[in-house]
Amino acid sequence: MKRQVVWLAAGLTAILASPALAAEEESFFKEYSLAIKTIVAVINFVIFAWILLHYAGPKIKEYFAAYANEYQAKVAEAAKVLAEANALHAQWAERSARFAEESARLKTAAVQLAEAQARDLLAAARQTADRIVHEAQRTAEAELLRAKEDLRGELVDELLAKTTDKLRERLTPSHQHVLIEEAIKKLEASR
Repeated sequence: MKRQVVWLAAGLTAILASPALAAEEESFFKEYSLAIKTIVAVINFVIFAWILLHYAGPKIKEYFAAYANEYQAKVAEAAKVLAEANALHAQWAERSARFAEESARLKTAAVQLAEAQARDLLAAARQTADRIVHEAQRTAEAELLRAKEDLRGELVDELLAKTTDKLRERLTPSHQHVLIEEAIKKLEASR
């Protein structure tokens, strides 16, 4: 293993030194300087990548593993929160449906109650109206009878007064005396 490292170091040194040699030599290195520079750049990149992977690789793997674990934890937490949100949504949807049903039931009950009360009020109003009409008829009949009686009384009083006045005009004191005697005789005869 140590030999490989030594040969590798020697090859690298030769490759790294080749641009400097290419500038000094006019022949071979000058002709292939672009190819040599490209090969040196590739080798430098390979060495850099090997050093990076060898020394920084475990740290990078650890970083990405931690990031992946954190990402998976966040995804699991998000899934849990989503499940809770879906459960809450289902509960609220159920409550909303129950509320709508209860609201419809209460509305129907309120309409039925209002209709029943309206029917009761109409029946009571009809009874009251019938009673008022009956009372008005009785009152009107009573007033009519009272008016007839008053009219009869007034007519009788007027007729009596007129008759009395006419009798007084027609009867003289001697006529009155004769009528009184006839009345007394009739009384005695009827005894």
